[in-house]
Amino acid sequence: MMNIFEINKRIGQRPPFQMIEKVLELEPNVSARGIKNVSINEPYFMGHFPDAPIMPAVLITESRAQLRSILLDDAVT
Repeated sequence: MMNIFEINKRIGQRPPFQMIEKVLELEPNVSARGIKNVSINEPYFMGHFPDAPIMPAVLITESRAQLRSILLDDAVT
C-alpha cells in the first residue's frame, strides 16, 4: 500500500492534476489498484453535465496513466 506522500515521490503531478491518492495493491509490472477520491465539488462536474455529473473520460484516462507509471516505475527500481 502506498499513501499520498509515497506517491508524490514517484510522480510529478500535483493537485489538481494528481489523480492517484492511494495505491492499494501493487505487483510490479503486473497489476496495480489505486484510488482517486471524487466529490461532487470537483470543478469539472459543474459543466460535465449539470444534471447528470460524469467524470470526463480524459481525466479517467489520466488517472489510469498515473497509476500505470507507478506500476512500471516500481518494476524498474
